[in-house]
Amino acid sequence: MMGYTLLSLWMGVLLFHVVVVVPSATRVLSRDKLGEFSLSVQESFHRWGLVLTALSSVLLISGGETSGALLSSVVFASVLFSEYLRRRVRNLLKRYREERSDSLKGEILSTYRFVAYATYTQVVAGLGALAIGWLRL
Repeated sequence: MMGYTLLSLWMGVLLFHVVVVVPSATRVLSRDKLGEFSLSVQESFHRWGLVLTALSSVLLISGGETSGALLSSVVFASVLFSEYLRRRVRNLLKRYREERSDSLKGEILSTYRFVAYATYTQVVAGLGALAIGWLRL
């Protein structure tokens, strides 16, 4: 049961970030500051996601919750992929500040698109796992 609790904690943090933090930051910050703010928040954000989803997966596996553990592992893999993408965006932004080329700008936007896909994957898999846990109550 603790595995589902940790996963629900991550889902709450993730949804709060997507529904409150991102739209608020977009309205308040300039484009330059928004990128740096986003990358710095995501750094600690992904660390927490990795810890919570890894622990959730381990606890669900050890508790015999195969379906929940599988979906929790998908969430973990997606958070890991998001962290890779965050680092990629940071490197691309450094290069873009030096070069200012359209191809780099396109690559940055394309990478951000994959960040969104990874976030959607986390939400769908996480809510699916929580639904399985709820149905077993």
